[in-house]
Amino acid sequence: MADTTVATVDLSKTAMTDAAIGLGTAIAAANTHVITPNGPLEEMVIRVANTEASTNVVTVLAGDNPPAGSEGQGNFVSAAIDATTGIVILPPLESARYLQDNGTVRITVEAGMTGFILPIQVPRV
Repeated sequence: MADTTVATVDLSKTAMTDAAIGLGTAIAAANTHVITPNGPLEEMVIRVANTEASTNVVTVLAGDNPPAGSEGQGNFVSAAIDATTGIVILPPLESARYLQDNGTVRITVEAGMTGFILPIQVPRV
């Protein structure tokens, strides 16, 4: 299984439109999607859009120990994303559970899933 690098967008403290944010990185169902946060993992949300007609889930893989001392809690599986809702927002993730030893987060999707993954780094206020 190959890796697909997913670019992280930094949310602006001022004005930012959907057009400026974009759709994200296209999902390659056979690959693992790798995100490198631009700041603390706890200050990032991930938007996943499903463009396939069937229902799918995405899985955030548990991290490596170290640094993820809580990796034993396992993977995070999203709510079902169907053609009607189309989008799920993954909540901020805990670095102690999901951070890999190289500073990345790894996400897999179901076979045949199409759509986009968009990690958004939220600025500190």
